[in-house]
Amino acid sequence: MRTDAIVDKLQVRCPNASTLGYGKWKAQVGDVVLFREGQQVRLGRMIGRIHYAPACGETPVIRDHLLVIGLSERLDHTFERWVNPSDVLSVESIRDQHAVMEYFLSDAMIKAPIEEVRRSTTSGWSTLDKYRAYMAKQEAAQADYERRHPKTE
Repeated sequence: MRTDAIVDKLQVRCPNASTLGYGKWKAQVGDVVLFREGQQVRLGRMIGRIHYAPACGETPVIRDHLLVIGLSERLDHTFERWVNPSDVLSVESIRDQHAVMEYFLSDAMIKAPIEEVRRSTTSGWSTLDKYRAYMAKQEAAQADYERRHPKTE
């Protein structure tokens, strides 16, 4: 780990970041970022900005890079990267990623009926709890409708 860099917590403009959906073009501390590293795309979280780092060996002077903690493909370790803003593909604020990762790594997903897991995923509900809450509201609304509009024969 290099200790000669000047690090701060200012935002960084990412010119190639997609602004579709919740995406934004300025990364700030705490944001989730997708970045290109060689031929791979990696997931990380911005923890700061490298304001300046002097040249070191063959490494040129570095200015205004994102200081990112990356996540390995197998979710078994993290690593530090200094990411050039032009290599950032997506920047998003934390919304419900905690709940999604908790669900993704939980036993609840494997113990739930397969069809329920598939429905919750393909319906756009990111966790079983959200899907079950939605289904409970639907069932309550249907029961309320049937109570107010009894079938006549």
